[in-house]
Amino acid sequence: MKTHSLRLLTKTSFSVTCLLCATGAFAAPSMPADVLGNFEPGTQLNRTQEMFDRQKTIEQIEKNAHKDLRTKKPAANAHPARSVPEVSFLLKGLELDASEVLTKEELNRITNAYIHRKVRLVELYELVDKINDLYSEKGFVTCRAILPPQRIHNGIVKVRLIEGKTGKVHISNNPHTNDGYIRNRLSLDEGAIVNISRLNEDITRFNGTNDVQLQVALKAGEAVGTTDYEIVAIEPPKNQDFRIYADTNGYENNSRYRYGLMYTNRSVTGRRDVLTFSYLRSRGSDILGFAYSAPIASSATRAEISAGYNSNKVVNGYMEPLGVKGKAYNVGMALRHPLVIQEDFRAELSVEYMHQESQTDLFVKTSDKVRWVDGKTDKFTFSGAFTHY
Repeated sequence: MKTHSLRLLTKTSFSVTCLLCATGAFAAPSMPADVLGNFEPGTQLNRTQEMFDRQKTIEQIEKNAHKDLRTKKPAANAHPARSVPEVSFLLKGLELDASEVLTKEELNRITNAYIHRKVRLVELYELVDKINDLYSEKGFVTCRAILPPQRIHNGIVKVRLIEGKTGKVHISNNPHTNDGYIRNRLSLDEGAIVNISRLNEDITRFNGTNDVQLQVALKAGEAVGTTDYEIVAIEPPKNQDFRIYADTNGYENNSRYRYGLMYTNRSVTGRRDVLTFSYLRSRGSDILGFAYSAPIASSATRAEISAGYNSNKVVNGYMEPLGVKGKAYNVGMALRHPLVIQEDFRAELSVEYMHQESQTDLFVKTSDKVRWVDGKTDKFTFSGAFTHY
């Protein structure tokens, strides 16, 4: 059994993001920055969203630092020492089985050097080894050429080409991931000859774009001439996560002390679609957040939607007597597509759209309430992220 496994490594991680933004906005006359400061609810909502985004980025980098996206390369073809008699004869021709992965031209380039001349048995084994080397170079490690026991008549030698096809594919240890979600992203079709190099690329791409990691084992199939594949999924310890937290990172005007909770479901429908709810509260603010992301078809592209709401009021500071109160909401959508996934590098392209509306009122405790801010913003963001881990 050959196992394609993952090794745990410690790596340095960093990411670089390039942004290009296009923004259209209209609002009531803006107030001076030194007056409004951090009171404006839209600003608080955006900064809270950025806080959660930074936390997600940190978790992703930490996760990448403890995994190796590589799968072991197939072992090079070994050439065991053979003890064969020093017998030579005139090789007039070779009979090879039909091949589905090697062309006649490729085989002829190997065999033509041996036909119509005297050869020894050891040279026939060398010919077989060269064919096997070609199989390995092209990534077909389940294919082998052999020199079967035979009587040589009229200088004609038979060489068997055994090209193992995919037998059964069994997926295990994936209680929260659909079998089809994994199968559709791997080049493993029953009855087909697997290119192990392409399969390695599929595994690297899957492991680099999912929080589930795959290990693959090959073994002789139940049917003659087939290879069975055992795919073992390594899912996160918990599919659902519920956190309660508290900190002192709030704003002075509506209380430094804040607390909140976050709920995450990492695979709602078994397709590694992630659902997140968050709630953050202080004495003067309430912030709600929602996000959902899911893969598109069998590609590594993910679509995301998000929404947030913030209601706040000034409860401390020199503006507290003015009765400042505000609210804001935003909705957004995004597409993220990995351009390059390698063993220790990832490049991703994103396009995002965000719509936000915010209002801030003064003197809300009196009959003289004044609308201070009434703004709307539509923002498109194109970004590229490069991560090395």
